[in-house]
Amino acid sequence: MTTVITGATGFLGSHRLVRDGRRVTAPARRDPPAARGRLAHALKAAGAGQGGLAALAEVRLLRDDVSRPCLGLDTGTYRALAEEAKEIWHCAAGHRPA
Repeated sequence: MTTVITGATGFLGSHRLVRDGRRVTAPARRDPPAARGRLAHALKAAGAGQGGLAALAEVRLLRDDVSRPCLGLDTGTYRALAEEAKEIWHCAAGHRPA
């Protein structure tokens, strides 16, 4: 089973990811390569050791938009994610320039 963590590149989400150490899917606003770089930076800031950074390779990143229905994912991807998810940790925060 999978743990889904929104906001994994942020403060709360990265700490949750370090703590979990399980199979994790992390929806992210940016494309997966850019999100992986941000996630590596966030994990270092959260105190992840080499094991935590090595686990980064196992994190499945999906491009999303938490402000849209179904996280902005297509219906098939959203349904598959919902079926495999054991836990969902919503740590994302919306921010838009005023």
